[in-house]
Amino acid sequence: MNAFEMKVGERYQYRGCRYEVTQIRGEHVQLRATEGSKTILRNTLPLLYGAWKSGRLVKVQEAPIQHEPAAVLAGLPKR
Repeated sequence: MNAFEMKVGERYQYRGCRYEVTQIRGEHVQLRATEGSKTILRNTLPLLYGAWKSGRLVKVQEAPIQHEPAAVLAGLPKR
């Protein structure tokens, strides 16, 4: 990853836990733990950028596809 960009649905390893981005509003990001206690964190993009730049925030899963299901199915090869 060359540029820092967060999207809803992406999953990250941060502070020893795995989190999913559940909401982005302006410079505020909400992360929900995907394992254990389901902790919710609210951080700012500048703080998360610093963590990403230093290697403490690592993307482990891309966001789900945001296209219409019919368009995705239409693009699949015919059997």
